[in-house]
Amino acid sequence: MPSWREARVRALASVMSPDWSRAVASTPTSAFPQRGDKAWHTQWGTVRGWLGSEAIELAIARGAHGAWKLNDEAVPDLGHCVDLDLGFTPATNLLALRRMHLAEGEAADAPAAWVDLDSGGLAELAQRYERRGQDAYWYSAPRFDYAALLKVTPEGFVRHYPQLWEAEASPAHGVSSA
Repeated sequence: MPSWREARVRALASVMSPDWSRAVASTPTSAFPQRGDKAWHTQWGTVRGWLGSEAIELAIARGAHGAWKLNDEAVPDLGHCVDLDLGFTPATNLLALRRMHLAEGEAADAPAAWVDLDSGGLAELAQRYERRGQDAYWYSAPRFDYAALLKVTPEGFVRHYPQLWEAEASPAHGVSSA
């Protein structure tokens, strides 16, 4: 696995909201970047775009001691969450997968600060990953009664999120968002 100082993840396609039934309209100017430190801990993330006809702009930050802020307002009770889960793109699974670096057969809980677009806030999302193969992780998120086998690229980007999302082949990069 290459050593990276930071990860910037951009999802520039139509993506799904946390209930996976409403599309977040994305244009080439919409972006959902996320940045992690050299240990793959989330530092910040932003959401800019549209949910239906409503404009969305959220700035999420995690301080050095784990305190989370949403649009510069402190969010209590999430200090134990290392990851940010935007909920509408599988791109945010990357930092957790890279940080945990699970060996085949290993499993770990990865509670995340989850962006709830319906309330406009952050909430805890209990998640668990179990590495089942070189390119496969069993993933569960009880809040959504969801569990499935995720398929990933060698770099850790999710390429298949059963029933929710699948990457399309791209001649230039191998996969792109669907």
